[in-house]
Amino acid sequence: MARKNTVKKDVANVGAAPLVKLLTPIEVADTLRLTVGYLAKWRAYGQGPAFVRVGGRIRYRPSDIATYLAQQTRESTSAA
Repeated sequence: MARKNTVKKDVANVGAAPLVKLLTPIEVADTLRLTVGYLAKWRAYGQGPAFVRVGGRIRYRPSDIATYLAQQTRESTSAA
């Protein structure tokens, strides 16, 4: 009699983050009404939305864009 594999299918996914569609710099620049070059400048200076490198390419999580925008919300032009 063959021994059954008792490992649950979900065990292999423990700790794995759910996959989301990553955005390209072009898509983010279009969304924020900026140039791709301006996004590159932000990355160089450690500013702007968080990004990830995938195989040497820059990508953005939609949740990081939303977080960045929420952090930029101000009530007054004189607010820091």
